[in-house]
Amino acid sequence: MKDMKVFCYPIENEPAYPDDFMSGWYSHDKDMDENLDRDEWAQAVNPQSLMVTSEQSFAMFDEADANQDQKVSMSEGYNWYVELGQEDARKQGLYRELWEIVANGDADDTADKRTFRSKESELRDLGLVTRSKDASQLFEELDMNDNGTLESTEACIGVTGQHRGCVSIE
Repeated sequence: MKDMKVFCYPIENEPAYPDDFMSGWYSHDKDMDENLDRDEWAQAVNPQSLMVTSEQSFAMFDEADANQDQKVSMSEGYNWYVELGQEDARKQGLYRELWEIVANGDADDTADKRTFRSKESELRDLGLVTRSKDASQLFEELDMNDNGTLESTEACIGVTGQHRGCVSIE
């Protein structure tokens, strides 16, 4: 059964297509009323496949339910889908720019605090380094396992604020 995973794990630099949304929508609209209630939504925006918590899934439902009638209409769902895609693309783009600066874009490479400090100006241009957060602080924030080395997955999760699109499930 197709879920919204096709959208949340887009092919890099590829837009999300309406056909992907439609096939995911209709496979979960069990009563075919062109609305998803919370139960149908929970199947479509599946926490296990999308790497979000159940709480995040239901927060997404509330975001998508623009008129707050406890169901997401097809148009509300599509608008949410497009907005989520645009925001994900912006965040992923920011991560790719960061990683290009600190590790020449090599996903298998790592970066250290010294590299971050040497690239402070470029990181400031991205808006990741600010008056209240210097390059060393940014590095410490992103280095989730505190091992002094930043892997691309840590940087991606830290910059995007999500696992979706940063971690591949095999």
